[in-house]
Amino acid sequence: MKNVFPKILLIVFGVALGFLSAEFSLRLFGSFISPTMKAFVKEESALGARSGLRVAEGKTMIFRKKEIEEGGDIAVIGDSMVFGPLVTESETFPARLQESLGLRVLNLGVISASPCIYNEMIKMISIHSRKPPKIIFYSVFANDMNESQSYVRGDQGRLYYWDEEIAHHPHLLFRHYREKILEHSVLYHCLKRFLTFGQVLNTTGNVTESIFFKNKDYSFNFAETPYWIPQIRVASSKEGRENILKLIREGQRTSKSMGSRFVVILMPFKEQIYPPILKESRQITDKEYHKIYSPLYDTIYDGILQKFREEAIESIDLRPAFRKAAREGERLFWTNDGHLTPAGHRVVAEALKKFEKNQSGLGAM
Repeated sequence: MKNVFPKILLIVFGVALGFLSAEFSLRLFGSFISPTMKAFVKEESALGARSGLRVAEGKTMIFRKKEIEEGGDIAVIGDSMVFGPLVTESETFPARLQESLGLRVLNLGVISASPCIYNEMIKMISIHSRKPPKIIFYSVFANDMNESQSYVRGDQGRLYYWDEEIAHHPHLLFRHYREKILEHSVLYHCLKRFLTFGQVLNTTGNVTESIFFKNKDYSFNFAETPYWIPQIRVASSKEGRENILKLIREGQRTSKSMGSRFVVILMPFKEQIYPPILKESRQITDKEYHKIYSPLYDTIYDGILQKFREEAIESIDLRPAFRKAAREGERLFWTNDGHLTPAGHRVVAEALKKFEKNQSGLGAM
């Protein structure tokens, strides 16, 4: 037994030394591997810690129970584009909207969620909130277009924990402190991405080609069309379009049954916004343009908007606001990651505020 402790200490020391050596090497040489790796090492790995502590584990969220019970004037529901990876909570567009309007805004974004989960979030506030929101913003993103299933409790694991529950779950407390201790470790975030997605730079889990672009305002790693087309093509058929509309109608019905105004936000993606602008300004070639942009991207969104108009589903198309900001040199998405930067969240918040001002909706609250 006397020899066991020194051996254990030696092993721990060796592991720690190996980790620190790998961390140092990655920080020192990672930037020279490729431009995309440089963006990850210098920026995106560290920024992941900003949002990591708002997640209980995996894709399970943490919601503040008191806040939900008190209810909000506005609830924003959607996937990670609403939740806000790589930004602080105060930088997300729901928080910015709350600050600019002086109203209570609930951020009910769920990582990797889809409309069937969004509808569960509406049901959650109908059960737990003492007063329903006056308006529900329902964010729909490109990868929601192939959604056709209904949520079955247990199939996708637990959706959320209340904040007060975390202390009663040792594994969640362990994760919390692990994230706090290792929040600035590039190697840790590399390992997390690899274990989650099977690779470091592609967070989609799909292996697709990409094209790297850089100018004086921003740098982007654009996914080629084989990534997005399969996800949105489903909505080009009558059956596929009906599947997504069925789920949105369900969310609308539940919202209206609570007395809440229901507004769909059509959220754009990086490859939909920037390639046409870069082609117009001759910053990319025709060949590069056709590799990273397809007219189908906008045709699908236009078709969905037309159905919204036909069925009197109130909606906001964010593409014009994003394209205006992009033409002004704004960096609305991260280099590798497809989520919104603080500037992107600001543009969404400003568009929602402008929409409601024109509609005389929130001003009357």
